[in-house]
Amino acid sequence: MQQRSATFAPEPWSLSAKPPSTTWTRPDYSITVNKALVGFVELKAPGKGANPLRFRDPHDKAQWERLSSLPNLIYSDGNSFSLWQDGKLTGSVLTLQGDIETSGAKLAPPPGLLLLFESFLRWRHSTAQRSRTGTHHRPPLPPAAR
Repeated sequence: MQQRSATFAPEPWSLSAKPPSTTWTRPDYSITVNKALVGFVELKAPGKGANPLRFRDPHDKAQWERLSSLPNLIYSDGNSFSLWQDGKLTGSVLTLQGDIETSGAKLAPPPGLLLLFESFLRWRHSTAQRSRTGTHHRPPLPPAAR
């Protein structure tokens, strides 16, 4: 596991790849801040986009159905980025200025990309959710996070 510091992250953060699973969809990466899991990153092939609600491929649609339950998730195809919190799009899908495969040094971040990453890294599970029985609980972690 690699440790990196970034100016937009208040604490040291790390990135770890997860092996594929046949029983549950695992996001490509999990992100921790100060050894606490804060979220996941799912990468798609360039050109697929970062809005899973627009995916047409049955595999991608089924994968989104499973990943949408994660509380803090970034989707990216390298050109576009989106932040999903509790299954809802936070802000909008942001697209790089240029193409990751052809623009080279002319590739530029869109306005708001740093804020997207800050929101992702600073995310904290809000309040405990109230179940139908009236008791407080947190959503269970997926097998990839246990």
